[in-house]
Amino acid sequence: MQDRWSRRDVLKASAASAAGALFAEPLRAAAPPPTEVTSALIDAARKEGKVSFYTALELNTAGLRKDCNEIYPSPLIVRLAAQMGVPITFASDAHAPAEVGMNFPEAIELARSAGYTHRCRFTQRRREEVKF
Repeated sequence: MQDRWSRRDVLKASAASAAGALFAEPLRAAAPPPTEVTSALIDAARKEGKVSFYTALELNTAGLRKDCNEIYPSPLIVRLAAQMGVPITFASDAHAPAEVGMNFPEAIELARSAGYTHRCRFTQRRREEVKF
């Protein structure tokens, strides 16, 4: 142990201690205020899906593993997309084998509540609708 501390040593230790205390808990930003989802936005997605056979709205369950605890996008967007005939697909944003397909029953429940009966899957960039 050091008998004597220089001023520089004290400042270094203080800065490290302060940084440790400051960043001990993750910083959380407030969610931005909701903006209006217009039918024009959903219509653009629908048209893109009709023009090319390569697109669908992704219902992503990764948010159920995070602090927000929700599927992306919001139920409002999913409902508007269903009303406008936008096809959907499911994703879990897996970063580990155990996360593949995680929480898909919840995604199916959201899709059904919005009026969907089918989801899409893609093979060699071709979309195919599958009943759930």
